[in-house]
Amino acid sequence: MMLRRFKTSRFVQELDAGPIVEFAIIVPVLVLILIGIIELAWAFNTRNSYVGAVREGARFAAVQPAAADPCTEYLAAIKAVVKSRVTAGVDSVPDAGITCAFQGGQDITVRIVNQPYVSRSGVSIPRFLTRAITLNASATFRWERAP
Repeated sequence: MMLRRFKTSRFVQELDAGPIVEFAIIVPVLVLILIGIIELAWAFNTRNSYVGAVREGARFAAVQPAAADPCTEYLAAIKAVVKSRVTAGVDSVPDAGITCAFQGGQDITVRIVNQPYVSRSGVSIPRFLTRAITLNASATFRWERAP
């Protein structure tokens, strides 16, 4: 029995492995850069959601007909407004992270303070390479019922 030898094309015979090795080295680096860009976009989205939420909370506090201090009289309602305005898909804010300050009898400032950002990519980055990211947001409105 005679084995037949298949003819291979010239392209296959002259194939060099150099480009394949270069591709294998570069792809993980490019994937990590892409994941980093996506993670940064999620962090900005979270912060923008917090900024919009505190703006709505400060606006709510600014139009309340309080006798002395809208931050003490309507604190629970202000926190509820802020929590309801945080965009879906973004980490919720605990009550302790929302503060309200009534400054000088005219300005109302609502803040979200020291909220830790939680990674959404699922890529485990060693802690010695990064530091924890905390997000803060603040909005100040003039109290419309001020004397």
